[in-house]
Amino acid sequence: MNFNFGDEELKHKNGLIIIENGEARTFMECPSTGYGKQTITWNDNKAVHEDMSTNRKLNKDV
Repeated sequence: MNFNFGDEELKHKNGLIIIENGEARTFMECPSTGYGKQTITWNDNKAVHEDMSTNRKLNKDV
């Protein structure tokens, strides 16, 4: 599935797209290290806050 967000085509990007009232409103990229955690807080059926933490993997073989 392809999405256009503004002028940017998101065909080959990993991340989250927040859709509000049927329209893509926000694109959140995955953590830059590739490892981490994202928590989305919802209020009144809308995403209102994002907490992101990233981790750095020390042993690449695990």
